[in-house]
Amino acid sequence: MKRGQLQEVRKQNAAATQSKQAEKTSEKSKVKILLVDDDRRIRESFSRALTLANYQVFTAKCGADAIALFEKERPEIVLLDIRLPDIDGFDVLKEIRARDELAETLFITGHGDMNLVISAMRAGASDFIPKPLQLEHVIELIGLAQKRREKKLKAAAGLSVQVTQAKKVEVRAFGNLWIRLGKKVVMQRDWLSPKTRDVFKILLLNHRKISRTEEFYEILWPETRRESAEIGLYTAISAIRRMFEPELASAKDSQYVLNHSGGYELRLGTSESDYDYDVEHFLKLCAQSRNTNSVEPLRVAVELYTDDFLKDDVTLTPIVEERERLQEVYFKALITLARNDLAANRLDEALYYGQKITKADPLYEAGYEIQIDAYLRQGYAAKAKRILETCRTIYLEELGVPEPQRLSLLLQRGGKA
Repeated sequence: MKRGQLQEVRKQNAAATQSKQAEKTSEKSKVKILLVDDDRRIRESFSRALTLANYQVFTAKCGADAIALFEKERPEIVLLDIRLPDIDGFDVLKEIRARDELAETLFITGHGDMNLVISAMRAGASDFIPKPLQLEHVIELIGLAQKRREKKLKAAAGLSVQVTQAKKVEVRAFGNLWIRLGKKVVMQRDWLSPKTRDVFKILLLNHRKISRTEEFYEILWPETRRESAEIGLYTAISAIRRMFEPELASAKDSQYVLNHSGGYELRLGTSESDYDYDVEHFLKLCAQSRNTNSVEPLRVAVELYTDDFLKDDVTLTPIVEERERLQEVYFKALITLARNDLAANRLDEALYYGQKITKADPLYEAGYEIQIDAYLRQGYAAKAKRILETCRTIYLEELGVPEPQRLSLLLQRGGKA
């Protein structure tokens, strides 16, 4: 082979190698979608269509396959049928959220499934797609899911920059209680008893304030003899101290659970740099927004609110009351952000916050109002109408009444709430 021909062959081989590498890079950069449906026709047709739309698509016909595929491929977005032949869609959602809280899950629903939809949204689903599936609508919802995920990733990155070193103590109370002490994560089995966990919740509720012993007795031991209640509280406090400080000698004072006349005080650290408590951080950002007259701290705050405060606790009255208070703070922040973005013509941003409202509470009227207004300003009357129809269905299913009249009037006049 002549020298010139050899060089040409080398060029062609190099070009082919670069092309293959580019294909691999492109494949890696594609958003991964997991489509879970027991209908083979839906799996095949939408897999082809979404692949042509430049997504990397994996399919599963049942819940067990979906969990295994999610574990292996870690898709960013999951399209999940509520009704599956083996495992309930809610159980699949729970498994997905346990593996990746940032994954966006869109439930596929049939006619008459609206009660399930409401339950799904409260369980952590991001959105829902009604059957029969329409490709344009599916792609639109996937696009919105991508934007939500990107925002969550940015917020998480921002928080990780703020906390460059691991804190000694981390507490997450939005959702179910989660605690990390140094390298140890406190699991459900690590609590001496449910009562011990309840004592800690009350201490946490009053973080850096004194929790009165009488308050513990009234809430946790209302029907118990005083002597037994005192023993129960002392045992729980001792167990919490040992959990935080395993080497603490019995005669030594705890630096985390302090004795006071008539009560106890929880201090997660001697200074704020020692610990990270999501609820406290959330409230400080909301206060910072008020003090500086800026909405930017709220953008970080609402991403911290991943779920309702200590959501598994439905019996302790102070916890329930605090949950309701924090919900209102959260909704107020979302409405402030959405209306600010509507005024600035940042319509996609406004939609995002409106969707977060209806995800947290499918009966919250302002969430629908914001979404309808944003879609109308974008010129998408059909999408605005679809939001109104969703609101109507949910109100009829849950409350037995039609949607609020002002939402219909908003649609009729073409926006500008």
